[in-house]
Amino acid sequence: MGLYDRELEGTDDIFNAVKEIVDKGNLGNKIEVVRMFSAAKREYELNQLKDKFEEKSGRKYIREVIVIDGQSAIVVAQRDDNPEHGFWYQPIILNNYSNVLYETMEQALIGMVCLKTDNLNASIWINKMLGINI
Repeated sequence: MGLYDRELEGTDDIFNAVKEIVDKGNLGNKIEVVRMFSAAKREYELNQLKDKFEEKSGRKYIREVIVIDGQSAIVVAQRDDNPEHGFWYQPIILNNYSNVLYETMEQALIGMVCLKTDNLNASIWINKMLGINI
């Protein structure tokens, strides 16, 4: 049974399963260890990138960072400390400063394209053409 097929619960179970793989030391298990390390490294790098977007956003109560590519993301943040009051969607480009908030994800995606092409005001017209309420 492969490592990912096991029902591992808790830190001790995971640690013991990985330790068992390392202790056996055969080729298949080395490959599993390399895969685990690579996945962990990708997750670490993604979290570092998300931290950059959160910092650039400057918002409190951030719920999610949706990474589009290495330079752009949409930050989803609560409007205030009460999630029932809704969310703001903020397109962020790391090498460009713009502090524009949108009420929907659709508007934020259109805003992202407009921000990337340096046509931020075009988002109003694009939303109207598509029938998206502003």
